[in-house]
Amino acid sequence: MLYESSAEQRKRTIKASVSGGAALLLLFVIGLALLLVPPPFSTLLLVGLVIGMLAIGYVSLSAAQRHNLRTRLHQRFAWLRALWRALVWLRARYGRALSLALTVIAGAALLAATYSFRPDTITPFEEAAAQFWLGGLLLGLAIWLWGDLPAAGPRPRLAPLSAERCAIHWPLLLLGIAGLALLLWLSTRPFEAAYDRLPLDVHGQMALWVLSIGLVARGLSGVRSDDTKNTHAGKPLRARLRWLWLDAQDWLTRARLLTGAALLAVLLLALALRTYDLEMPHRWIDESHWFDAVPRIWDYRDSIRIFYPFSDTTAFTWIYPYGQWLFVATLGASFTAMRLLSAVFGTLGVAALYLLARALFDKPTALLAALLLAAFPPHIQFSRIALNNIADPLFGTLALALLVYALRSGRRVWYVLAGVCLGLTQYFYEGGRLLYPPLLALFTLLWLFSAEKTPAEPRGQSVRNLALLAVCAALIAAPVYLTLVNFQLPLTVRLQAMGFGDDYWTTHVFSDSSRFRAQFVRVLLGYIHLPETGWFYAGQTPLLLTFVVPFFLLGVWQAIWRLRRAGMLLLALWLAVATVGISLTRDLWSARYVVVFPALALLVALGLRLTLTMLAPLFGWLGAALRDDDAARDTRPVLKRRYTRLVLALSVGVALLLSAAQIRYYFGEHLPYYNTQFRPGPDVYDALFRAVNLPYGTQVHILSNSSVFIFDIAAIARFWNRHQDLAIELVPLSNVNEHYFVTLPRQRGHAFFIEPGDTTSLTLIMRYFAIEPPRISPYGVPPQVQFILYYVPPGAGRNP
Repeated sequence: MLYESSAEQRKRTIKASVSGGAALLLLFVIGLALLLVPPPFSTLLLVGLVIGMLAIGYVSLSAAQRHNLRTRLHQRFAWLRALWRALVWLRARYGRALSLALTVIAGAALLAATYSFRPDTITPFEEAAAQFWLGGLLLGLAIWLWGDLPAAGPRPRLAPLSAERCAIHWPLLLLGIAGLALLLWLSTRPFEAAYDRLPLDVHGQMALWVLSIGLVARGLSGVRSDDTKNTHAGKPLRARLRWLWLDAQDWLTRARLLTGAALLAVLLLALALRTYDLEMPHRWIDESHWFDAVPRIWDYRDSIRIFYPFSDTTAFTWIYPYGQWLFVATLGASFTAMRLLSAVFGTLGVAALYLLARALFDKPTALLAALLLAAFPPHIQFSRIALNNIADPLFGTLALALLVYALRSGRRVWYVLAGVCLGLTQYFYEGGRLLYPPLLALFTLLWLFSAEKTPAEPRGQSVRNLALLAVCAALIAAPVYLTLVNFQLPLTVRLQAMGFGDDYWTTHVFSDSSRFRAQFVRVLLGYIHLPETGWFYAGQTPLLLTFVVPFFLLGVWQAIWRLRRAGMLLLALWLAVATVGISLTRDLWSARYVVVFPALALLVALGLRLTLTMLAPLFGWLGAALRDDDAARDTRPVLKRRYTRLVLALSVGVALLLSAAQIRYYFGEHLPYYNTQFRPGPDVYDALFRAVNLPYGTQVHILSNSSVFIFDIAAIARFWNRHQDLAIELVPLSNVNEHYFVTLPRQRGHAFFIEPGDTTSLTLIMRYFAIEPPRISPYGVPPQVQFILYYVPPGAGRNP
């Protein structure tokens, strides 16, 4: 077309003007963004813009121009193509042998990194980090050369129910919501007095809470509208029993019985480790608020609001203290009764990890992970103290496991149960509140775009089911946050108390990230290098013992190089999100790491099993060299064999050795040392714990300049029900004189706790009272820090 009409010219002019104006506006917005965005992110934005412009320019080229550009690039970088072809040829011809050699070298490098990262090391950090990166890169190349290696075997077979049609059971759902609303109304009523009477006591509230959660779950699970629910309706009893017997035979196979027996053995081991001698250590490990909350359930059961925080410091619901009260009411007041709930939750957490690993990988890996978590010293420690931290990984791991089962089977009930567990994470420690919701959201989003996604559901049904999961979690978690909002309480008390201020984000994260990077590295080193400086786990080792660290590092790199697999992706996300979250707190105490304990155990199990799979040909050559019988030999090349049974046997053997070593360390080294740790001076708390066992009506005198919280004295006396008859007095040494002893009544018993070597106080006591032989602490307290008890029976006073 040689000539254009005036209308067409006008359109072209307008189009060019609009395009030019839009380009100028876009450049202005980009320049303004580069000026306003802080330095680290402005650089990333600039790099992204350059890459985007190059991509747009490449797409805008014609087909011929793109072909010429590709040709010139191929000619310029022909050596890269040649190198790639050589690598592919090496992989096809010598891949397994090279992979075996690189795996050995990578393992040696990670062993060297482990040695460099040991707690008492003086190796420069740069050298240890270089060994870590070298081992990881070599392992990645070995994985590529090895070829297709199953992540850990086949996953459980879940039959997809694409034809499932369910309708929400509205009556049950509305009843459940009404129950939660009633409990919320009770918890948010204005306070008329310190302990005003409520229409429903704490026992009724707890029963209604459990019932309401069950009704919400049942209502959202829905009513099946297809014919499968009536498969056995109307059939005689004999036919039904025969169907049940056939179904039981299908489940009770030899393999499943062996797996069940192994899992039961692991769970019994976990329970035994967590319940053995719970009286030790006989000291509070930040447990005072829980010991104070339990007796208040007796005294004020008509006034307790289960969603209102039971303490200003430990601003959590009454759910966990109520569970502890059940054990104390059954077994009596003791450390054992208070800590049994944590032991049960810790054991159930081991079972939850088995379910998650079984859903992501296979049975052997799940059993190895459960065994390693059962013997994991920090997990044992938090399962033996009366804190609610151990509840977070239980419900968080269950939520993840049920979510994986739901995504692979398409059944609505799994989605709803995952929502229930996710909602329950909001009732305990803040670690679970802050970690698991974003972790589940990220994992679900990435799962929907992953290669392992199973098309078990029709289009749109998975979105509806995920919406049901979110609704279920929100309904169950809402009472906690609505109660806090109603009374204008902080939503994250512990993060505000132990985290950095608002200026940390603007000063040290966005503008100058050096401090955040240093904090992030400290958190990472807390796994493998730095011992805890707090009193929760303490000791002289990091969370992972030195002989476990190599398998953990191998598991981390296995997860990084296999991110396309859903299980590896979840573990990498779990570790990354938790580490970033812990980096936002000042004190890197082990209580912050509890939410990631299951991921650590599973990474160790994967590092052990997958690496042994890649090293199996070495054991094949060794076995072939040691054979001297005349049995028929396997003519296949050693590198082509799978060695499934050999790898499984070696994995189980190594896992048993690691578990036995960890158990020996915890009970043989850690607990004895921990019992003497953080006792710098005379232990007043040990004297208080011994005082509650004194005869009725005893007046207790602790003669020391040491200090103690009045709250703790009252909590100890109230928990052991001695607050009405036991008079406890902390007397400074400057007040210990003749006048003090003269004024003491002679008709009641007295218990004098004096420091070792305090002969002045002992001389005065013997002048005015006829004392019994001295008593020492029965709780393993070091002699140099324990008080010596001198008991005076009633009427044993002397006149001066």
